[in-house]
Amino acid sequence: MNDDFDDLDRALFALPLDEPPSGLRESILRATVYAPLVAPAPFSTIETIGIGIALALATWIAWLCVADHGIIASVDAGALQFVRALADTETFVWLGIGGLVAAWISIAFAQPFQSPFGRRTP
Repeated sequence: MNDDFDDLDRALFALPLDEPPSGLRESILRATVYAPLVAPAPFSTIETIGIGIALALATWIAWLCVADHGIIASVDAGALQFVRALADTETFVWLGIGGLVAAWISIAFAQPFQSPFGRRTP
């Protein structure tokens, strides 16, 4: 093996090179390093409105529970009645059938996932 690359280096440095266009370095820096940061919104407008409504309802319910202790007893009774309804065999069967139909429709009419960033090639 030849580890002496002096001749090759001299030949490479002797090649005539074109001058880069004026302002090339500045345009690259402006497009990369100095580009303004665009932070994506963590939530869409609809999600933000939904979160605000949920927090407002939770605050209202918490205040109502603190102000009137009878509400807690009625919520407890309602939760117990809801659990009993879910434990009923007929309700359980209808929920299962509805879940299977929803899963079948989702699988039967599903479109293949397409990334919003385009196809990735290895």
